[in-house]
Parts: sequence; C-alpha cells; structure tokens
Amino acid sequence: MTSICIMARRLSVATGIDVAVDIPLPDDDCRKRLIERFGHALKFQGEALAEAVSRSKGGSAAYIKEMVRRLAQRRITREAGSLVSGEDVEVVFSLAESERSPSMDMRNWKKSHHRARRLRLLLTLARRPVLHAGTFPRCSCGKVLRTDNRR
Repeated sequence: MTSICIMARRLSVATGIDVAVDIPLPDDDCRKRLIERFGHALKFQGEALAEAVSRSKGGSAAYIKEMVRRLAQRRITREAGSLVSGEDVEVVFSLAESERSPSMDMRNWKKSHHRARRLRLLLTLARRPVLHAGTFPRCSCGKVLRTDNRR
C-alpha cells in the first residue's frame, strides 16, 4: 500500500471525508478538446495540435493545462504572436520530460504529479474546520473562533 493511500485513509477517518472519486485520464479526443479549451487564444500550425495530443498521452487534465501554459509562455517570450508551431510543441514537451527525475519514466512522473495533487486536495480538505450546529472551531489555546461578528 502506498503512502498516498495510507494518508488518504487516515485523513478520511480523521476529517469525515466520505467519498474519494477516481477520475480517469483523458483519451485522445478529450485531450484535444482540453488543449483547444485551455489554449483558446492559441492557433496551432499544421500538425502541431495532433503532435501535442500524442505527446500528452497518459497525462492528467492538470498536466495538459500546464503544457498549454508553457506553450503560450514560449510564444510570448519569442514574440511570435499566438501561432504555435510543431517546433514549439517539441521543445515544450521535451523540456517537461527532461525535468523529471532520470529514474522515473514519463508515465510514473505523471502518476506521481497526479498523486501529489490529490494529496494536496485531501490536506486542504482536512484543514477546513467541520462545523456542527451550535459549535465553533477552537484555537490551539482553547479560545473559540467565531465566524460571525457577534461578541
């Protein structure tokens, strides 16, 4: 059992998280629509969109959004307008693959990125106070923290 699963189980017991939803990775058509949606201001030249779709295989929606952000950033720094070429796609995805640790293959890097994102979400949910009718969260010193302006 991975540490992520153990942490998720402990958080669900401690905080009352009832449901964990597993969202599958996007398929080719979905990745194409995500790239078009996230990069709605970008124009892809020739086969650049098809190449971006194939290079993002196995990535989550967050990974695709980050790659589109990097494509846009590359276009801005090169002052080439909104036209994305196949060279831009090659450079951005090659850089992303080189940033990962040499011991991981791309699929494991994407999985670890997804797991870390899910853990951050669980930790964010765990930090939120659970309020029941007539109860208020307490500070570590024991003082009641009220959410309204009454004193």
